[in-house]
Amino acid sequence: MSTTERTAVTLYQAADRSPGSGPILAVLTDGFTDLAVAATAARLAADGRPVIVAAAVRGSGPSINALLHQARATRIAADVAAAAGRVSPILQRAGVMFQTTPLLLPVGWPDGPLPARSVRRLARRTRAATVVTAAPLTRPIPDWLTFAAPSIVDDHDGVALASRR
Repeated sequence: MSTTERTAVTLYQAADRSPGSGPILAVLTDGFTDLAVAATAARLAADGRPVIVAAAVRGSGPSINALLHQARATRIAADVAAAAGRVSPILQRAGVMFQTTPLLLPVGWPDGPLPARSVRRLARRTRAATVVTAAPLTRPIPDWLTFAAPSIVDDHDGVALASRR
């Protein structure tokens, strides 16, 4: 018998859009909670909506050196691909169409809550109607409704996807 801990996954719904009216933005933070976020996004996208997998990566600030700029872009692309690679089996098994994008954190941003301004900006840019994340935000997103997602259980072995002891 195994015991599992529940992972707090939070849903943010745009107040001016109906549920199911646009893509789902799944924000990954390179932690054990990413599996629960992906499973929640896959379940919400069962009606055919696409999922946008956003990996939170640290930016290094602007550069006027072309070589440094290219190295930065390569590092960000590799970080996004690695984060998406860990959750892509969950999304593929659910038959969900998804794409990846970075969620750039400001230079020097500490570990912990995600900047609400960056998440809101990315949600607007991708026209997402729903944001799924396990990381807390620095403050509530104005004009967005907040919900706690129900716990996600894997259909195959009955063990919660978030963490295992």
